[in-house]
Amino acid sequence: MNVAGVLKGEFLKLRKRPAVWVCIGILLLLLLAFGYLLSWIVFTYTKPPTGPNGLPPGVTYAELKKGLYPLHFIQNTLNGGTQLGGVLALIIGVLSQGSEYGWGTVKTAFTQRPRRLEWLAGKLVSVALTMLVMTLLLLAMAALTSFVLATIDGGDRTWPAAVVILKGILSAWLIYCFWGFFGFGLATLFRQSAMAIGLGLAYALVIEALIFGLLSQFVGDPVRKVQQWFPLANAQYLIQSFGPPTREVAANPRPPFADATHAVTMLLLYCVAFVILSAVFLQRRDVTSCADVLRPVVVADRRLGFGVEVPVVAPGVPVEAPAGPAGDARVGEWALLHPPPRRFGVHPLLTGSGVGLCWTWL
Repeated sequence: MNVAGVLKGEFLKLRKRPAVWVCIGILLLLLLAFGYLLSWIVFTYTKPPTGPNGLPPGVTYAELKKGLYPLHFIQNTLNGGTQLGGVLALIIGVLSQGSEYGWGTVKTAFTQRPRRLEWLAGKLVSVALTMLVMTLLLLAMAALTSFVLATIDGGDRTWPAAVVILKGILSAWLIYCFWGFFGFGLATLFRQSAMAIGLGLAYALVIEALIFGLLSQFVGDPVRKVQQWFPLANAQYLIQSFGPPTREVAANPRPPFADATHAVTMLLLYCVAFVILSAVFLQRRDVTSCADVLRPVVVADRRLGFGVEVPVVAPGVPVEAPAGPAGDARVGEWALLHPPPRRFGVHPLLTGSGVGLCWTWL
């Protein structure tokens, strides 16, 4: 089995997993409800506020409603869908790897023909394809919704240029891939899903959103010069490079601190870093260890035809096994014939009455 075979199997697992479609469905519903329908209802059936909190002179709800039409659906999708969608992409990335450790299926996967790095490559490509599917569904729903709203209002149904649409697809895909690989790397590091999701959300909400957000308001550009090297800031730079939707023009948004080239480069570097770290953790660490971890193993007694559980100790150290089910014989002292191999294998054990097998070095 090669990488293509692993990819086919891993992508099948993600496609058949309900949690993946739940995350995608939540993202679509939230963008539809809060990104389009709620704004359209407010702009259509309510009056603009007056006083200090009112709209700037010359700006009307009719003007703001144009931001919901097809010409601006890329900006609407990137502004409304990539931030929350990034959190959901993080969850998908964590589940794709963390569940393997939680269910213990990573041990089974490593007994198959693909090597660890081939297995890792198949999983990462499957995560990237899932992010692409999520991106296409999100943009397709946004385009359809904006077209329907423009048709109802009799407004402008002009579409953005094909180059802009292609750039929007690639930008959203890159942002989602960063989040997915970030979650994948955390799940590989901690070998579980709960801590990976918790730390990923803590980083997004506390470090970049809260700490950098507050410091940038009080300190200003010195903090932004540091923040430009962090991933979420670069994701925001990339989104801002498409310009604001019409309804945000009146707010006079601050121009991005860095350009789109810088943002794309930094996000790609972070994606590569998470891939390399996942490969290092997966290749060099044990999933289980016969010599280093105290685990019970089953030693088959060839003469009596029964099995007993003995503790695992260091290679070459004899240990007396407990009595067998018959109660009239002991397996006796046993020792590992040679040090455990680096890769997974069935390791022989020498007993007093036969040869048993031990799982080693997954």
